[in-house]
Amino acid sequence: MDEKKIERYVERAWERHLAGFIELPESFSELGLYGIGIRERTQVVLETLELVFVRPDNLRNIGSIAQQDAQQWRLEPLGVDSVNRTYWLLCGDRLYRETPKKSLAVIEKRNREAGINSRRSTRLAEHRGPSVDPPRHDDIEDDGALWELLCASYEEWVYFPNVLEQSTAKADRTVYRRVCKVAPGITARLHNEIKKQEMQELLVSRKRSTRIAKKEAIRHQREIIEQEEQDLEHDYRRSKRLRHSDEEEPTHPMLVDTRDLRAQRREQARLEALEREQMKKIEMEHSEHQPPPLPPAEEKEVVAMAKDNDEGGDVEESWMFACACGKAGHNYDDGRAMTACEKCLVWSHLGCSLRAEARRLGREIDEDEWEQLSYRDMSIDLTAKESQICDLLDRVVEHIHDTHPEQPKLVLRIAGGWVRDKLLGMESHDIDIAIDHMSGFDLAQHVNQYLADNNYPVHSIAKISQNPERSKHLETATTSVLDQLVDFVNLRSETYNSNSRIPVVEFGTPTEDAYRRDITINALFYNIHSRQVEDFTGKGLEDLKNGIIRTPLAPFETFRDDPLRVLRVIRFASRFRYEIEKGTAEALSRQEIKEDLDVKISRERVGVELEKMAAGPNPLLSIQMLLRFGLYTNVFRAPAQDLWVDGQMQDTAESETLTKCVLDIVERGAEILHGVPSTYTIGPIARRHLILAAYMYPYRGATAKDKKKVLPVTHLVIRDGIKLSNAEVDATLCMHSFASKISDLVGRCVAGTLDRKTLGLQIREIGPRWSMAVAFSAAVELLDGRPLDEVIERFGAYVSMAVSQGVVEAFKEKHIVDGKGAAKLLGIKPGPAIKGILEQVMEWQLEFPEGTKQECEKFLMENGRGSM
Repeated sequence: MDEKKIERYVERAWERHLAGFIELPESFSELGLYGIGIRERTQVVLETLELVFVRPDNLRNIGSIAQQDAQQWRLEPLGVDSVNRTYWLLCGDRLYRETPKKSLAVIEKRNREAGINSRRSTRLAEHRGPSVDPPRHDDIEDDGALWELLCASYEEWVYFPNVLEQSTAKADRTVYRRVCKVAPGITARLHNEIKKQEMQELLVSRKRSTRIAKKEAIRHQREIIEQEEQDLEHDYRRSKRLRHSDEEEPTHPMLVDTRDLRAQRREQARLEALEREQMKKIEMEHSEHQPPPLPPAEEKEVVAMAKDNDEGGDVEESWMFACACGKAGHNYDDGRAMTACEKCLVWSHLGCSLRAEARRLGREIDEDEWEQLSYRDMSIDLTAKESQICDLLDRVVEHIHDTHPEQPKLVLRIAGGWVRDKLLGMESHDIDIAIDHMSGFDLAQHVNQYLADNNYPVHSIAKISQNPERSKHLETATTSVLDQLVDFVNLRSETYNSNSRIPVVEFGTPTEDAYRRDITINALFYNIHSRQVEDFTGKGLEDLKNGIIRTPLAPFETFRDDPLRVLRVIRFASRFRYEIEKGTAEALSRQEIKEDLDVKISRERVGVELEKMAAGPNPLLSIQMLLRFGLYTNVFRAPAQDLWVDGQMQDTAESETLTKCVLDIVERGAEILHGVPSTYTIGPIARRHLILAAYMYPYRGATAKDKKKVLPVTHLVIRDGIKLSNAEVDATLCMHSFASKISDLVGRCVAGTLDRKTLGLQIREIGPRWSMAVAFSAAVELLDGRPLDEVIERFGAYVSMAVSQGVVEAFKEKHIVDGKGAAKLLGIKPGPAIKGILEQVMEWQLEFPEGTKQECEKFLMENGRGSM
C-alpha cells in the first residue's frame, strides 16, 4: 500500500471513529501524524481508537496518555502481532482481539440502505456512559463486530494459553508469551473470587439450615398439641362407650375447645396469607419486567370462596383441602396438623409443607431424620419461571380449545426425570411436555404463535426426527419458552419384537406411556392444569419415598424388550443409593438378559451409560452392582480369547477396590498436588478418567491382535467394547503404563536420591496428564496395602519437589538449540540422528536450568557427535 492510500485510510478512520467525541482540526495534517513513519502512524491511530472505544468519556489528550490515566482506565494493550494485522487488548480480566468481519465499503453501503449514518459512531454513542467495558462478541452482530472477547472467566483463562501454544497461526504464537505473563495473576484473582462466592453461598446455606431447624421445632410443638388433642378425643369416645344410659349426652367441653383452637389457627393463617398475597400484588405492580401470571381456575374458585367467608360465612365450614397424598375436599380435617398455601389459600398437611421447605432450601436429611420427621406426603414446589411456563401452557391449551372447539381439549403433563428430581428437592432444567392427542411439533407451533400474539420473545423450533438407535423412538420438537428449553412429545405406547430393542411406536394414553418406561420413579407425571403429581403405575411415589428401584411391568420381559434398561436401573440405583427390588434384581442376573445385552444393544449406548455412571455421584456403587450381577464382561467386552497375545485378565474385584482407592485419593488430592497450577488439579473430567481407568484395571498389561497390529487389550475394550473417545483411550493407557514408574521415582524422592533431570524427563514423557497419572499411581499404592496417610505424604513430597524444581510443566519446555541449529552447528544433514541430539539438549537443559544457549552449543560440540 502506498503513502497516499495509507493517509486516506487514516483520515477516514479518524473522522469516522472520533466523530462526536473530539473537535476535529480544520486540516488533518495539523494532527502531526505525517512526521512519523507509516507503521508508527497507524499504530497511534489504532491505540487512540481503542482508548475511545473503552472509555470515550475519559479521553483527555490525543497522542499523550498519562500513566495515571492508564491506571484509571485499567488499559493494558498487548500490541499488534508480528505482521501488524491483529491488535490484542487486555482490559481488566478480559482479553479482546480485533477481528474486522467485512470491508468498510460494504458496511457503509449497508448502513446507508438501513438509514444508519455510521456503524462505529452508533457503537460509541452506546458507550458514552461512565466505566463501560467492551461488549461481548455475542452481543454484536456478526458482520459489525470489531472486538472478539476471548477470555473472561476463570476456566477460559486457564485453558486459553494452551490454545495459543498449540495454534499454528503466527499471530497467536506471537502474543503467547505476553499472555503467559499476565494469565497467572488473573487466574489467581478470579479463583479467589470464586472461593469467596462459594464461602458466601455456604454462609447462606447455614442460615437456611437454621431456619429449617426453627420450623422443625415449631412442627414438633404442633405435633405435641395434636397428640394431646387426639388423646382427649380418644378419652371422650371411650367414656361415651362406657355409658349405658339412653340420655342424650352433652358435647365434651375439651373437644369443643380443641375444635375452636383449630378454627382460630386456620383463620389466623388465612388472614396472614391474604396479607402476604396483597403485598405480592403491590410488588408486582411496581415491577417492570414481571408480567402477572393468570391464576388457574381452581385458585379463582378458592379465592372467591375466601371472599365469601370474609362477608360473613362460617369459617369452619368454608375451606378447601388438597394435598399431594391424595386427600382432598371441602372442610376436610383428618386430625393431622395442617397449613395453608400463601398463594391459593388451599390447606394441606403440615408434614408436606415442611418437607417441601426442606427441599427448597437444599437441605440434605439422612434416613434417621426423615424417620423422625415422619414425612408421608410428596409435592412439587415450582420456581417462579416454572410456574410462569405452566401458566402460559395452560393458557395455550385454553386458546386452542376456544379456536378449535370440535377437537377434544388437550391435557399437558411434564414427564420423566423432571418430576422425579423435583420431588427429591433437586433442581432440574430438563422439561419434557407429554401431549395426549397432538404431535409435539404441532403443539410447539401453537405455543410459538401464542407467544408472538402476546408480545413474548419467539424462538425457532428444532424438530428432532425419530432415531431409535439413539433412543429417540418418536419425533420430538424443542423450542425456548420464556428462556427455558422445552421438549414437546406426544404420549406413546411401545410394542417390541424378540430380535430388536427398537419398538413399534404408536400414540398412547398416560397409563400406556407410564408403563412403557424403564423404572417406576421415572414414570411419574405432573399435570400442569391441576398442578398435581400423577402416578399411573401406582408405585412410583411409594418407591420414591422408600428408595426402591423397580420396573413398572414384569422385569424379565421389560429387560428382554430393551436390555439397555439393565444399565439404566444400575445407574439410577447408584445415583440415588436406592435398593433394587428383589424381582428386578433376580432378572438382572438372568443369562438370557446378558445375552440380549450383547446382541441387541449398540456399544455406543453402553458407553454412554457407563460414562454417566463414572461421572455420577456414586461410581463405586455402580461398579459394585455390575460385579454383583455378573455384568462386568458384558459391559467391558474384550476381544475373543484366541486373539490375545500376552497377559491375561486379572481379578475383576480389583476394579471395585481400586475405584474406592481412587475416590479416597481424589478426596485428598489437594494435599498431594499442593502448589501445582490449577490447570492440573483433579476436576470433574480428570475424576471421570481416573474412575474409568480403575474400572479397566483388570485388563492392564494384556495385549491382543487387531488386524496386523498388536495393541493393549485396554485400548481395544475402550475403542470397540464401549466405544469411547480416543481421549479416554490415551488417558487410561497413560495411567496404567506409568503407575509403577511414578511409584519408583516416588521411592527415590523419599530416599533423597532423585535429581531434577530424572524427574523432569519423566514428567516430559508423561505429558499434560502428569498430575492425573500421579493420582492414579497413588491409588495403586493404596490398593497394594500402604496406609492412606503414608501414601499422601510420599506423593506429596514427590509433587513438592517437582514444584520447587520448576519442572511441573517440563513437557512444555522448548529446546534451547533446535534441530536446524544443532544440524548446522555439527555440520550434519537433518535426519533421524537429530532426535538423539535433541534428547541430549533437553537432558542438559534440565540438569543446568540456568545454562545459556552458548554453553549448550559448547556441550553439543564436545558430546553431540558421539551420539550419532
